[in-house]
Amino acid sequence: MTSDQQIKAPSAEDMGLFLGKLAGKIQEHSLVEAARNRKTAEKFSPFRYVDLDENMSSSILADLLNPVGEHGQGRLFLDNFLELCGLSEAFFPSEAALYVRTEALTYSIQNSSRRIDILLTSQGRSLAIENKIWAEDQKEQALDYLGHLKNTASNGFHLVYLAPLGRHISEHSLPEPKRTEFKGAFCEVSWQELLECLNECKNQVKANKLNFFLDDFIRAMNKTIGIIMEENMMFLEQISESEKNLIAAYECYKEYPQVVEQLILNRIKIVQDAIDKKPELKSKSFTCKMGDSFNLDSRLNKPLIFSNPDGERENLALILEAGAPHLGAMYMAIYWTGDPNNESPDLVKQINDFFSTHFQNGKIAKSYPWYTYLSDYWSDWGKPSTLWALRSVELTEPENEMLKLCELFAKFLTLRHK
Repeated sequence: MTSDQQIKAPSAEDMGLFLGKLAGKIQEHSLVEAARNRKTAEKFSPFRYVDLDENMSSSILADLLNPVGEHGQGRLFLDNFLELCGLSEAFFPSEAALYVRTEALTYSIQNSSRRIDILLTSQGRSLAIENKIWAEDQKEQALDYLGHLKNTASNGFHLVYLAPLGRHISEHSLPEPKRTEFKGAFCEVSWQELLECLNECKNQVKANKLNFFLDDFIRAMNKTIGIIMEENMMFLEQISESEKNLIAAYECYKEYPQVVEQLILNRIKIVQDAIDKKPELKSKSFTCKMGDSFNLDSRLNKPLIFSNPDGERENLALILEAGAPHLGAMYMAIYWTGDPNNESPDLVKQINDFFSTHFQNGKIAKSYPWYTYLSDYWSDWGKPSTLWALRSVELTEPENEMLKLCELFAKFLTLRHK
């Protein structure tokens, strides 16, 4: 018997009581939070408008580690970071100039195109930081970095593997036989440890402007690496208050993907009804369906696809999707198996005109002939407010635009099959 089978699902009454109680707590918490935020603006952060990816977090860390950086705190961050890595302050003597670079090329080895995220150098010593938040280890990546450091640092070197807690340098990146050769020349530091270190440094900072920045950065990075924020503890306490609450929450968790799917199926019916009301589209068998996720990291990312089958395959598809990994929000794309320019230059011109008229930021992509970023609509299908909006019986603006594109394609198909 599996653990799932051992858990008895709560009754409808239990589920209703739990959801009602939790909804009340959430509303109460929201009111208190809104009142506090009016005074403190603690929810406002520049990192809402910045993609805090590996490159951005590396740039911020590099600036903090620079003793002559504009933060004005001298060696405060550098010395605390060295201690975190098990190195003494003497690794970089205070009287010597320190050079800090990001994206430093490994020019001394055969694989000269690799880039070290952060490289600190001074008087023949080098400290390299490999920042791994999401990216996978590449083959012999850490080994190449160590090889470059060995070739270029005449007075000692060290490689820091910076990643979320629980992630380690893989055998793929640094083979076991080579670890003995470079023993003591590398270490692993978690982002959790680094953020705690920055928080301790913050207590020594007198500049309010920098303190506000550090607060925002620490909170944003905690969210990025999946640390439970203090404001979420209230919900966790409510859920773990009793066995019934825990079981009810677990049942909700299991059903959430199905809730998302059901709501998107609702959109499919509404869009298909709109297609069926247009004879020029119905005759060409345009259908709206739910596709598999293009973002493998998200179980909630179910795109809507308007397609025109050609035999057993789809030669045209208009895709409306949220959460694409390379865009981070919603986009609309056109998939075309053939070469649009060769098949129909006139249609290509019409679509280009359509995109330039309706979307200011339509782009050309490798995987799709056209796509456009829809930042103003359904930015995240995983948010409850967005999911609730999917219950609407009205066509949304992106769906209306998709129907217009379908009409363009229908004209093209009619001409092609004459």
